[in-house]
Amino acid sequence: MVYPPGARPKVVRADLLEQPDGDVAGLAALAKRQGWSRYRCTTVLNPGDYQLLQAPAPDVDEAEIKQAVRWQMGDALEFPADSATFDVLTIPQPGNAGARGRSLWVAAAPNAVVQRVMNTFDGAGLELAAIDLPEMAHRNLANLFAEPGRGVAMLHVGEEGALLTFTYDGELYGARRIDVSDAQLRDADADRRASLVERIGLELQRSLDNFERLYTFVGITRLLLAPCAGAETLADELRSFLYIPLELADLTRVLDLDAAPALADPTQQGRYFVTLGAALRTGA
Repeated sequence: MVYPPGARPKVVRADLLEQPDGDVAGLAALAKRQGWSRYRCTTVLNPGDYQLLQAPAPDVDEAEIKQAVRWQMGDALEFPADSATFDVLTIPQPGNAGARGRSLWVAAAPNAVVQRVMNTFDGAGLELAAIDLPEMAHRNLANLFAEPGRGVAMLHVGEEGALLTFTYDGELYGARRIDVSDAQLRDADADRRASLVERIGLELQRSLDNFERLYTFVGITRLLLAPCAGAETLADELRSFLYIPLELADLTRVLDLDAAPALADPTQQGRYFVTLGAALRTGA
């Protein structure tokens, strides 16, 4: 990904290469062949390898927040807090909310998971700039579709299930996972598909209602459906559950994909969706 001044971010190359997890020798050989050492490398954790939770900001100095959160969130984690890596991200509030209105995203992953990822890249001779999360990759892409003064709700149905995110003014405000994958939809018979679509639709309703109650200052006026196989059909099926318009998120509007012709296919855009979002990372 490159960023020409005043133009859409440009995808200069997109390859889908199968690589066993943790195969350091294989990754090293692949990286040498592809010349990856010349690039800034970012990777994304799998959904089962971490937890992302919201929590009130503890009333401590900034330097002590991570330690305070470690103690505060221990019971909410599915793994021991004392052997986990934590990071926090502030969820901005309106100016009149005051310090008590502050809340945080708390990301936590077992140390063993983080160390495994770092060892894989180190062993392959690659400098790892960041270990990111799918929710943040969503945020990066949603920001490209943002309209002034409006929030963005975006749904992506992929191999790991569906992810709904809410972003506003460049920040992630909400995220919800839905246990329905693109393969389940694709392989289901008519009755099963109707049940799966209903599960997604009802979760969209609940999540939109809850988000509007929590963040009254964020206006959500449409839902974007990320590219996937059969996106147009899925969009038609979901519209009956929504009180706001549902639109297809056309990545060609916000990214220059000319150098990666495979991404002209919406199905391929869906497969690369999280990767493209992670490649857009420029900071927090």
